[in-house]
Amino acid sequence: IEPTAIVRQYAPWSTSKGETIRYCPLILKFQYVDKIKKMVSPKAGDAQVGKAVHKLLEYAISLNRPAAQFTTNVITEFSLEGETADRFLALVPSTEKLIARLEDYRTRRWGSPIPKIEQKIAVTLDGKAVAFFDEAKAFFRGVLYLSYRIPSKPHVVIMDHKTGKD
Repeated sequence: IEPTAIVRQYAPWSTSKGETIRYCPLILKFQYVDKIKKMVSPKAGDAQVGKAVHKLLEYAISLNRPAAQFTTNVITEFSLEGETADRFLALVPSTEKLIARLEDYRTRRWGSPIPKIEQKIAVTLDGKAVAFFDEAKAFFRGVLYLSYRIPSKPHVVIMDHKTGKD
């Protein structure tokens, strides 16, 4: 399929950019063409807590250790204090449950492949790999937050840790 001029114009594409244009083409224009910052700001500390939980998931999954072992490191790394630190700590038990669910699902479904964390990919229109930030050549790019190569098959499984879907 040959992409339209508009599709080529807005390359490189990502999953979030595709969702944005599907939801509202005007928002795509505001965010990616006009570079207008989002008008609604999140509650103070939300983004910081979200990034901290994401980092906690990375540590626990990539090092195959309980997430609680890394809470102090993450609190220090993200300079979490007061209510923000409390909100982060309140999410640690559910983070542990999510990791356990992902591990159980992965083991039942595919055995014990080694996880890859934060794998950046970029490809041309014909599927050839290119440098992630090569805007001139990349047609699609994204970050695979959690993926597994299945040793017994020529497969790679990509997990969305926000939904648990593969």
